[in-house]
Amino acid sequence: MHFQGRYSIVYNGEVYNYIELRSELLKQGYNFFSETDTEVIMAAYDCWGEDCLNKFNGMWAFAIYDDVKKILFCARDRFGIKPFYYFLNNDKFLFASEIKQILKVMPVAAKMNEDRVWDFLCNGITEWSDTTFFKDIKQLSAGTCGIFALEKNNWQVKKWYNIEKHHILNNYKKNVKVFKKTFLDSLYLRLRADVPIGACLSGGLDSSSIVCGISELFNNSVEIHTISSCFDKEEEKKYDEQEYIDEVIKLTNAVSHKIYVNIEDIFAKLDKIIWHMDEPFTTTSICAQWEVFEEAQRNNLTVMLDGQGADEQLAGYTGFYLPTFIEFLKKRKVIELYKAIKNFDKKRGKVEDICANSILEDALKNLFSNRKWWKILSKLKVYGKKKENKNDCGKKIPYPYPLNKGTIKGIYNINDFDQFTKDMIQVNLQALLHFEDRNSMAHSIETRVPFLDYRLVEAIYDMPAEHKIRNGYTKAVMRSAMKGILPEKIRLRMSKLGFATPEEVWIHAHQEYFRNELLKACKILDQIVEEKKVLEWFDYCIKNNVKDYFSFRIICLGRWVKIFNVKR
Repeated sequence: MHFQGRYSIVYNGEVYNYIELRSELLKQGYNFFSETDTEVIMAAYDCWGEDCLNKFNGMWAFAIYDDVKKILFCARDRFGIKPFYYFLNNDKFLFASEIKQILKVMPVAAKMNEDRVWDFLCNGITEWSDTTFFKDIKQLSAGTCGIFALEKNNWQVKKWYNIEKHHILNNYKKNVKVFKKTFLDSLYLRLRADVPIGACLSGGLDSSSIVCGISELFNNSVEIHTISSCFDKEEEKKYDEQEYIDEVIKLTNAVSHKIYVNIEDIFAKLDKIIWHMDEPFTTTSICAQWEVFEEAQRNNLTVMLDGQGADEQLAGYTGFYLPTFIEFLKKRKVIELYKAIKNFDKKRGKVEDICANSILEDALKNLFSNRKWWKILSKLKVYGKKKENKNDCGKKIPYPYPLNKGTIKGIYNINDFDQFTKDMIQVNLQALLHFEDRNSMAHSIETRVPFLDYRLVEAIYDMPAEHKIRNGYTKAVMRSAMKGILPEKIRLRMSKLGFATPEEVWIHAHQEYFRNELLKACKILDQIVEEKKVLEWFDYCIKNNVKDYFSFRIICLGRWVKIFNVKR
């Protein structure tokens, strides 16, 4: 069966199971002239139509033109690993992997989307819908496809993938086996390559599981290179995870490459990074990730594995505790609730911006109008009086702009654990994947994310909340599955840094520099932020040792406006 000649394709990504799909299509009479996944995608579309998307396991953004039906079929993978941007007006439809490509053709599209700017400044959110920071440029959201009918000049977008519950399994031991088998199979599938493979290694549970999982699969017979971002100055030590990184290297005999990031290098490259990102970003950790991929390029590692997606699925973030508490309350799992709260206190400390006591109180208020469960939990001494924030000092904090701006309102559903998981995948994960893709592709590197194999995602989603936070541990089912594979020091570690940089240390050590950068940004953003309030906020944070979440956002936004010549 010949399909060549009818279809044309523009494709970015990788379909890992193309070998299996090729065999299936051969049996149906299709002929192939290459060994590529690109040709398999076109044959699959010819054979199964839009339903071909459900057969692909991988990451992709593509557009297929059907010269017979005169339609352009565009699609993005389930979780938005690969980007797809477009511009549409009465006489033009442009699409690309990067916004700057569209701006090259349509420079008038460099108009600011003020709702997204305020979401960024006030809420620290960069991705959550089909909109972008540019008013007239949109994107296909994760798991959506679009059809452009040329003869009718009509564009329609629809959702083709949603995570849903399928086969709920409440047996913890069986779920541990399911996780281990599916995770290792996902890893194996993503090791298909004819080039050297490396891995980003932070020393956390996720990246360490990838490196140790590869070692388990091949019994230490495959050479793997790891790239790690480290900090060696005394004041930065709490952000350094070399003790965990070294445990993984010792166990797997991986070839370790370490980089040491400093703020001077970051600001020297900041404009270049923003240009590649297309949009502003919230923290300097994105710049540290840039350095990691730059080191990978220096070592000719053209394929890198990374651990994105595990936290959003396995309740790895602190934000999961509240919906988990509520889930345990719904199911009357008081012992599990008690252990989870004690672990929360252990991880966060007794005096924090948010603590287990206040979280539980909020959870109870969300669920019960009576005090029955309050009394039971009070007898267990689970919660007491609300702790005071030691940084508050009873002073009015001079925020640099009104915090009620933006369009984000209740985007995270804390009253439903499964929906909260979906929300995290839709919002938090989308931003991380955006940074991952731009940082890697800027260095001609393909990143693969085994935790986002759809079979693994769906298997984890089917597992109950108590298999994700269990006996006080987050990511419980994963920890159990990796026993004997991970070093125990990492498998049982309670601390979590994420891909963090010592930004607050840098701000305090380079106050004058940051203040000058803020001033420059305020001049550019004079119609958006108030210079006096911004500087008051900065000085307040320095004086009172308050973590400053805003200053870098303003600096980054100002540079973005200048780099892309963005108009209001």
